[in-house]
Amino acid sequence: MVRPLNGIAKVGDFTLDVAKLLTSAGIEIDIKANIMQINIVEDIKRNSITGEMLVQDAGAFVNRGPIIGQEYFQLKVRTPSLENQEEIIDFTEDMLLINSVENRTEVGNDISLYALSFTSSELVKNQRTRVNKSLRGSFSEIVKEMLETVNCQKRLFLEPTRGSKRIVAPNATPFDIISLAAKNATSVHNETFTPNYLFFETLKGYNFRSLSSLYAQPVVHKYDTFIPGTQALFKNRIEREFQQILEFGMVSGNDSLFNHTTGVFGSKLISHNIYTKSFEEYTYNYFDNFENEKHILSYHGGGFP
Repeated sequence: MVRPLNGIAKVGDFTLDVAKLLTSAGIEIDIKANIMQINIVEDIKRNSITGEMLVQDAGAFVNRGPIIGQEYFQLKVRTPSLENQEEIIDFTEDMLLINSVENRTEVGNDISLYALSFTSSELVKNQRTRVNKSLRGSFSEIVKEMLETVNCQKRLFLEPTRGSKRIVAPNATPFDIISLAAKNATSVHNETFTPNYLFFETLKGYNFRSLSSLYAQPVVHKYDTFIPGTQALFKNRIEREFQQILEFGMVSGNDSLFNHTTGVFGSKLISHNIYTKSFEEYTYNYFDNFENEKHILSYHGGGFP
């Protein structure tokens, strides 16, 4: 729901300051009054943010533009009553890119309804770029170089990594190189050398950081579940609704047989150095190493194997 005035009437209200499409023909289309719904997705398992908006078109923009899924998208949206620049979603400078036009439906009286999917410009540039060269430096330095390759102008959070590495890029995209780095990088702040780096984008910029660093962050909000329709019992109804969990589920159970097979509880790694003709053995025991490894409950209330 687009709010023309300050003040939150219900959870989900937002104020749309800017919403413009810049077409491949150089035409600027203001669709602020035509957006019925907009969703923006952040995911630590995705390299870039994505989103979708539902547009009600009474001006035949999709034909006159035309809108073909190759447009720049300027967006500025905020929660009513919030004026702090850090709390405003602003893509007026680093514009988003429309990548598809879907589910177009004619609803009568020359009005059409369709969904526009959009994503970060870096993701589109990544798909058009190939890297063929030798890369040297720490993994965090290599990640920074790859983000510069896709002309990323956003804020970066790059957690420093151990050691100096060399990667020969075999005609791969910059994000493929970053994914390779994430699988092998270890943090200078992690004494157990656990390779648990993630590469993802939030509304505030790009992140290349370890899972342990996310665990260490302080609690910023607490969520709960309650029966729908009981919000009126609470004095601060809107604040209470912001704390509601809409949906949750168990992703997977604990399969001890699978864990035994894959070496979760214990394993031996033999590392062979072909240059020095030497090898080293590393033995891992889940229970012996549990106290030395970083877990989410290590920072927020204990934990057990």
